[in-house]
Amino acid sequence: MKIRIKKTIKLIKRTQSSIQNRSSFFTMDRNERVDEFSQSNIRNCIKNIGSFDIRTYPNNYFVYKKIANWLNLKKENILIADGAEGALLRFMSAFANVKDKVIYLDPSFVMYKVYCDIFRLRKYPLKLDMKKNFNFFNQLVEHIKKVRPNIAIIANPNQPIETMLNFNQIKYLCKIANKMKFFLVIDEAYYHFNNISAQRYIKKFNNLVVLRTFSKAFGLAGLRIGYCMSNKKIIDCMQTIKPIYEINSINIKILLFFLKNIKIMKKYVKEVNKSRIYLYKFFKNSTIKVFGEHSNNVLIEFKNEKQAKFISKKLYKNKFLITIIKINNKLNFARCTLGSLFVTKKFCRIIKKNLKIYN
Repeated sequence: MKIRIKKTIKLIKRTQSSIQNRSSFFTMDRNERVDEFSQSNIRNCIKNIGSFDIRTYPNNYFVYKKIANWLNLKKENILIADGAEGALLRFMSAFANVKDKVIYLDPSFVMYKVYCDIFRLRKYPLKLDMKKNFNFFNQLVEHIKKVRPNIAIIANPNQPIETMLNFNQIKYLCKIANKMKFFLVIDEAYYHFNNISAQRYIKKFNNLVVLRTFSKAFGLAGLRIGYCMSNKKIIDCMQTIKPIYEINSINIKILLFFLKNIKIMKKYVKEVNKSRIYLYKFFKNSTIKVFGEHSNNVLIEFKNEKQAKFISKKLYKNKFLITIIKINNKLNFARCTLGSLFVTKKFCRIIKKNLKIYN
């Protein structure tokens, strides 16, 4: 028979990383945890994994209970998924209709656009400009009023051009969404680096959905676990289209260990914050500019594209991976994930040394 593929699937292009073995590098290219976990942490988080966890289907009861208690919420307000993007996929599957209007920031998390294409939604991205960020919130409100969307997905903070909503702005957007009757989805992947959240509003506004992940501050990107928070009605709808088992038994055991030992996450967040301060001071009087305050990564602006590629190659030779990206049609920006102060100091020394060679 002739295989018929959806037109929307044919149009979507997905790229794969050209670097297959990243284990020997400082992985500063994908907003993951840069530093290795200690061997004692690894031993302790897997020591309770046994044959039963492998041969039987998962029991998600305890992980839901632990997350709910940690967040001071009821289980009915949470849905666990395969990463924050998995939670977004569940939301789209339950609530997005063909030709719905969707607002998101651009550039931002690539899956917003991908899911819009898969579900045949009309995209109305708000283009961000490095020079106009101070006007971001006003631009967003104007854009919402003009487009009158069915769904607005806002990463808070956004990446790679960092924008950040404060509590008052989040509440204002919730009120607009309630008045204009559209879904407001706040993606809080980097919440633990800034502690600004829309969680306090999920019971007050019945069209608010908050996404989070354990990939960033917890450093558990390999587990692919995220969750969303909302009111019971929305969560119930999303529950109907979730897989039978949200995450596997081994991941549950590992996650429960890190939730029990929350100090591991908090310590790493402090290290990242120290690194950010050091990085800013290091390049304060340099031609290199650094942007970003609210996540685990920064955006570095080099003098030009040639310099950016030169430094990127030198970093690669020294086992550092970064991502060169195009912003405002200029390919002289690098997205760099921060790790411990030890790693950041080494990273800065390599750049400083090779800037002298380049100049």
